[in-house]
Amino acid sequence: MTYMDANSMQPEMLAEVMLQQTPPPATSSMLRPIVAVSEKNLELPSEEIVRSGLRSIPEVLQKYPELQTDAKMGVLGVKLAREAFFGDDILKRCTPRGWQDLPALPLGQLFALKTTLWNQFPRYWSCPEAFEKKWVTVQEAVAQACKRLRNLKK
Repeated sequence: MTYMDANSMQPEMLAEVMLQQTPPPATSSMLRPIVAVSEKNLELPSEEIVRSGLRSIPEVLQKYPELQTDAKMGVLGVKLAREAFFGDDILKRCTPRGWQDLPALPLGQLFALKTTLWNQFPRYWSCPEAFEKKWVTVQEAVAQACKRLRNLKK
């Protein structure tokens, strides 16, 4: 394929090119799995996520190219959580890992979010430990978004 400037590509073609990016040399199995904080905090079943109102991951990534930097990883994680993985209704009802009487977000979907971010930041492929530290900040950002959404309805 010849070089094309991303600004001159049609959105569908850009999304396809993004999906064809070289996969990480080590798979996402290098990432630590996400586990519930305690058995007291049950996980919300993933079947409760209404997918009809969600966008595809490439659409969200294409919409926010300016967020694909280390400094903005938390904001990108929140955008992906709200628009592609869970939606506002689920985020209002949960926290990333569960807390008090609130259930945890579906852990499989949360791990898919983590894997998506892993694939967007190749500089961490050689140092998964550094990515795990960044992932903590992403989870905190998602937790704050959940709290803000719950407080909006009061």
